Amino acid sequence: MRWLAILFLLLGIVLMVGGIFLALGMGALGLGVVFLLIGIGLLFWQTVRLETQDRSKQALPELKELEDKIGETLTPLRPAGIAHLEGRKVDVLTEGEFLPPGTPVKVVKVLGNKIIVQELRAKER
Repeated sequence: MRWLAILFLLLGIVLMVGGIFLALGMGALGLGVVFLLIGIGLLFWQTVRLETQDRSKQALPELKELEDKIGETLTPLRPAGIAHLEGRKVDVLTEGEFLPPGTPVKVVKVLGNKIIVQELRAKER
């Protein structure tokens, strides 16, 4: 797409120069201005457009390392709250259940900046 913008820019400049210095007439000059504006517009669009790649489901590297770790809730999780994992306090979510403070939890998955935990059963401890 960038090559197309550059092509329009170059074509616009050539037609403008041709219209002015080679006396090709006002038609070439007007066409040169149109191509020049299209080229500038395409370059501008490429710099301001949003990326279409969705990165919301990719785990952040520093949080990905918490997957499968065991910790303890510090606040009630209803379903969101704070847990102590790997020596630091982090915001966590359950998959819908309520967990009181002091409940052992295990990180089951990390989605973007969301850390999903579930209660650690007695047999898993």
